[in-house]
Amino acid sequence: MLKVGLIGLGFMGKTHLDIYGAQKDAKVTAVADCNLNRLAGDFSDIGGNLGPSAASLNALKDVQTFEDPSRLIKEADVDLIDICLPTDLHVRYVLEALKTGRHVFCEKPLGLDSESARRVVRAARTAKGFFMTGLCIRFWPEYEYLKAAVDKKRYGKVVSATFRRVSPVPTWSSNNWLMDEARSGGAALDLHIHDTDFVIWLLGKPAEVRSVGQSRVSNGIDHIITQFVYKKNVMVVAEGSWLYHASFPFSMSFSVACEHGTVNFNSSSPDGLVVYLDNGKLEKPKLSTESGHFREIVYFLRCIRNGTAPNVVTPKDAAIAVEVVRAEIESARTFKPVKV
Repeated sequence: MLKVGLIGLGFMGKTHLDIYGAQKDAKVTAVADCNLNRLAGDFSDIGGNLGPSAASLNALKDVQTFEDPSRLIKEADVDLIDICLPTDLHVRYVLEALKTGRHVFCEKPLGLDSESARRVVRAARTAKGFFMTGLCIRFWPEYEYLKAAVDKKRYGKVVSATFRRVSPVPTWSSNNWLMDEARSGGAALDLHIHDTDFVIWLLGKPAEVRSVGQSRVSNGIDHIITQFVYKKNVMVVAEGSWLYHASFPFSMSFSVACEHGTVNFNSSSPDGLVVYLDNGKLEKPKLSTESGHFREIVYFLRCIRNGTAPNVVTPKDAAIAVEVVRAEIESARTFKPVKV
């Protein structure tokens, strides 16, 4: 049984807690959070863009609790440390955890800037334990299907691709940290990075990015639209936004036109993923209903159990995603293309 130390009990921390609770070979035995109500097992104040997290007063029964993450890292008897803190704290506690030789999982993004992300890459290279960042879209069934289809040229080469991820204003974070760009990196780094990372995974690192953005509800870029420029003949655009109102449902979607078919997905549509073929027929693949959050943690646990380093998401992958998003932010602010 793998013993897990979970640091941070906000929306993602509670999501991870629930996922570990569904595993037979892993158990959360220690948690850390500065919110004493959550340490007592009361999660009723947690919100998020994928639905509310239910309160569970028994979820932390017989679990060691800490207010200080460093104390958990130093004192808790755990095999894996899972970090779900605000982004500005990721690098500090990842580096502390890696030094202990334990396995470490950290929510995205890896860091606020490229240099801090590269520090983690260097530390992970020599660490005894495995390290992975939660770029969950690589594990989301619909996106996973698209990746396999493109790799195998199931519908021919990609001609154009559009990705979209939009959300109500994220007012649910503790002390409103998401609205502070110095802590979260804004919508570009916290939300849009999922699509940026997936575009890189699907088609490789772009030659340059051309972005436009708008700041309206925070001190960062709240809405961004980016064209990813490739030397090959393919057009790729991705949009991310925090500017939608509270009654608007979070949604993620893509439309990817290939030579012989278009792969379309919208999380708000009951149709799920549909492939529109050039012969006029449709394909509706049967996919897993498990979330990418669930599948990425199951994958990481399997890597630990098998003694095999994770390769679906590497530390370098996570650092490149931060690098490209930072280039997008620069482009949006300067109104100029930025090479990456």
